[in-house]
Amino acid sequence: MMDTASLETPEQTLAKAFARHVLDWACETMAERGGTLDRATRTLLERAAYHTSLAVSSGDTCLPLAALASDGMDDRDALRASLLASGMVAPSDAPGSAPLVLDGGDRLYLHRYFDYERTLAQRLATMRAVRTVDTKSLLALFNELFSSSDTNEPDWQKIAVALALRQQLLIVSGGPGTGKTTTVASLLACILHTDRDNRIMLAAPTGKAAARMLEAIRDRLGGLPPELRPLIPQQAQTIHRLLGMTADGTSVRYHADNPLPLDTLVIDEASMLDLAMAARLFDAVPAGARVILLGDKDQLAAVEAGSVFAELSAHRVFSQDCMNDLAALAGSSALPESPSTASQTAPLADSVVWLTRNYRFNADSGIGLLASDIRERRTQQALHRLCTGQYPSVCWRDMDDPGLAASCTGFLLERYSPYFECVKTAPHDIAKVFATFNRFRILCAVREGPFGVGEINRQIAAAMAKTVSSASGDGSGWFAGKPVMIRRNDYALRLFNGDVGIALPDGTGNLAVWFMKDDKTFRSVSPSRLGIYETSFAMTVHQSQGSEFDEVALLFPEQFYRVLCRELVYTGITRARDTMTVMAGANVLEQSLQTDSARHSGLADRLREVA
Repeated sequence: MMDTASLETPEQTLAKAFARHVLDWACETMAERGGTLDRATRTLLERAAYHTSLAVSSGDTCLPLAALASDGMDDRDALRASLLASGMVAPSDAPGSAPLVLDGGDRLYLHRYFDYERTLAQRLATMRAVRTVDTKSLLALFNELFSSSDTNEPDWQKIAVALALRQQLLIVSGGPGTGKTTTVASLLACILHTDRDNRIMLAAPTGKAAARMLEAIRDRLGGLPPELRPLIPQQAQTIHRLLGMTADGTSVRYHADNPLPLDTLVIDEASMLDLAMAARLFDAVPAGARVILLGDKDQLAAVEAGSVFAELSAHRVFSQDCMNDLAALAGSSALPESPSTASQTAPLADSVVWLTRNYRFNADSGIGLLASDIRERRTQQALHRLCTGQYPSVCWRDMDDPGLAASCTGFLLERYSPYFECVKTAPHDIAKVFATFNRFRILCAVREGPFGVGEINRQIAAAMAKTVSSASGDGSGWFAGKPVMIRRNDYALRLFNGDVGIALPDGTGNLAVWFMKDDKTFRSVSPSRLGIYETSFAMTVHQSQGSEFDEVALLFPEQFYRVLCRELVYTGITRARDTMTVMAGANVLEQSLQTDSARHSGLADRLREVA
């Protein structure tokens, strides 16, 4: 007889254990009160705990009550009454210590995740105070930073900076090339112009994203007034390091009772923020501090539960008072559309800006046009643009074609051939090896299967190990040119999840793993000292967030899976600067573009409640 337990995923095993714990707790509590739970309530409670736990594992922060409907029990009021009567489910207005919480929108939560939503909403509600802006002292600087627009469209970069000076909270959403970092550099200059002692901190969810933000800001220093350039922050860090989070993630140094020592906090790649991390982050922000979140609301949400940035940036609404203040600083020609009556009820009114003009791609760029079609859900246009071959920067390889599928590895190896050659001819030129490696990357939609990260990495690594002369003979699998991605933070080695290193010979000829530092120099670590890592010729689309490459190959599985969605395609497409190859069967690609990555959440309701 087959052991069904062996077929369970770790998430299912954990959910089952949690459900049993909740049921045992309920029965014990009822027994102490001299009562019992009837069979129907026991069954419902166990299903509720199990599926709510699984929902969180799948990225949702809650479970719609309708998901528990079954034969004979599909009445919403009956479901609510039965769950609340179990003693293990509490209403959201009096959650107490119950393990599960049911809100007025028929959403069932693990207690901790309801607390995260409520805590985050309450903290955001305290950030609505309007600051007085010294318009006269800033006008000259504004005119220097922002040239007059030659179009009738609003200058959203200018509006974003003006809003950030006025508001405590600014949320800026825009795709690659829309000028988010340019906006931040201008904003930092304006803040430091009015307050040279302002304590500014820069952070991002991953070390890679933090380094890219810092590099991008440094690249724009030349456009800032000379006297302000030395004041711009010279360090960016991960949110984990910013908060002083322990290695196991159970506690942080900075929190509400010990807030961060800052006046302004800038978070890049905020679309990667999950609910738990966002709640902890805002909990640690001191009262009165300014927070700027930068991200792309159309990208994939965080790997963990929640799609915080997409929810916070979903609506762009302005009040009349805000419009008046913007006119005084940014000028009437820069103003957005007329103020909306929705601003009276929108909890994040006057705090959200969408950057839509792309400065990286030309108007006829295949990548830019394709990304726009995907973002605006123009599925047929996107498919036509991709599959007709009319744009040199965008290529489609139909993996339904047996010949193209069979030559997949050969195609990918050809793309990596300049890197192989660089490692063979210049293994000691670490900067050149890194630069060559970062020109191309394989992005996989899934981890498993013949077109998943694991198998593609195995094939590319095997091919490269045969071509380089300095491969380890001890069976360890190390060879010159092997790229690895760190998968768990190691504070002792100062290596963090997402950091990429390359194995190359050191001065003695022994292989070491080299990592780039913030100042573009390199440091080496012995392969034996590395913790959890994986080969990284290919990475998942999720892992690629915060990165950009000259050329990208986006590889899909042979059949459609639940993880495939429009946001995944968009995120993969926008990792490419110059050339993009989509490797997918037509049906899989079309179904992916037609599927939205909707996550269940009640954050919008929590925000309205505290507003």
